[in-house]
Formats: sequence, structure tokens, C-alpha cells
Amino acid sequence: MLIAALHFWNPSNNSLHLKYGMLTPTLLDVAGLTGLKPTGQSFDPDSHDSDISFDFTRLTYGNFIKDQRITTSVEVSDKEHIAFLIYWLSMYIFCSRSIQVPKGFKILAIQLHEGRDICLSKLILGSLYENLNQAVTSIKEYQSGSSLIIPGPIWLFQLWLLATFRTKLAVFLPTNFTKAYEDRSTEGISLAMLRYGNKNSQELFSIAYEALLGCEVFTPSLAYLQLEFEGQPGSEKNSQQLQLRTKQR
Repeated sequence: MLIAALHFWNPSNNSLHLKYGMLTPTLLDVAGLTGLKPTGQSFDPDSHDSDISFDFTRLTYGNFIKDQRITTSVEVSDKEHIAFLIYWLSMYIFCSRSIQVPKGFKILAIQLHEGRDICLSKLILGSLYENLNQAVTSIKEYQSGSSLIIPGPIWLFQLWLLATFRTKLAVFLPTNFTKAYEDRSTEGISLAMLRYGNKNSQELFSIAYEALLGCEVFTPSLAYLQLEFEGQPGSEKNSQQLQLRTKQR
């Protein structure tokens, strides 16, 4: 599905080019899929208050965990928490292609540890756009026998594709996941439960490619998020609260 979608991705405007027009994941999609709010402070890499330092001499993930683990106390120290955030950001959120922990996540981890209201949604979406654009170039330059590695928060793109094109794809919810699906806290969790069945990669590529190629008109199923405003004019702050709700399918 991912490779099929990349054939429709245009790096010039960060969107899929379909027959009916352009379509792309947005900050509201990130909010609906992950629960991360689309607002907050912009990340400033030159600003943090902590004086905690790290030993970055051994950056492989295994050694990083060993070096930053403190065994003299059962309490989680500030240093351990920041080290965990660095690992979490690099391994599970931004999914660096490096086999080592990138130093670039240190400042962001410190700011999150300090409790700053950083808008992770913007950073994740921007990283997704950048890596999808690089992936398109990699596909164009791909040669038979070579490997194709697509780093970055591609998990977000996959969840968005499932949410947007679910009715057109050969996916299903296993019966043993029914209860977990009904109790889900975010839409992304439920989408991760979907399965593709007993189809090989070529069959799945063909299904996904034809689904994207067949989008000749915009349909409600392509907009899985519903926007609802709650509140009344003239309230204390004279504002309305925006709520994101996902359509039940």
C-alpha cells in the first residue's frame, strides 16, 4: 500500500495527485489518528533550561540504554527520563534510519521533559512530508537488486491511508480484536488492528494502486474526520471549542 501510494505522491506540494484532485494528511488528521493536538509552541532548538549532559560516546541503541540507565536508585532521574525521550523519539516517533541514536533529538527531549507545550504534530507531519519526498526520489532511482529503505514516521502515512481508503482496500478487523476496537482511545489504534488477509505483496500493491487510481470523484469516505463545534457565542471567552470526531464504519 505504501509503495503504491508513493506512485501518486507529488513532492512539489506534499500531496497525492488523484483524478479528482489533491489529497494529503493534515494536522487535523494527525490529531484524529494519534490524539496529539494540532496546536502548541513551535520547537526552538536553541532554547532549553536544563544543564543535564549526556555521554554520547556510545550511540548504538543497546549501548545507549546501558549507559543512561541508573541502578543506584529506584526513582527515575531527570537524566533517565530525558534519555528515554531521546530513545522514544528516534526509534518510535521519527523512526530514524540510523542504527545509532541521533543527537538531534536531545534538545527536543529536554524541552518535553521540562513540560513545554511543544506541538509534536507539526514536527511529525513535517518529517513525514520530507521523508515521503525523499522516498519518491529513491523509487525513481531504484535499481533491481538494491534495497529500498524508507525512514521517518511512515506509520502515520500508513494509518492515514487506511483511514482514508479503508472502504477501497482489502482489509478486515479480526473478531478477536472486536472488544479492543470498541474500547479504542484513538482512531489510530483501531486502524492498527486491521489485517490484509492471505494476499501476497503483489496482490496488495495492485489493490491499493487500483483504489488510488479509481478516485475520480470526491466521496464522503475520503474525509474520515468530522469537525464539530461546541460552545455558544457570547460565552466568557467568546470562543468555541473544536472537537475532532471520526466517522464510525
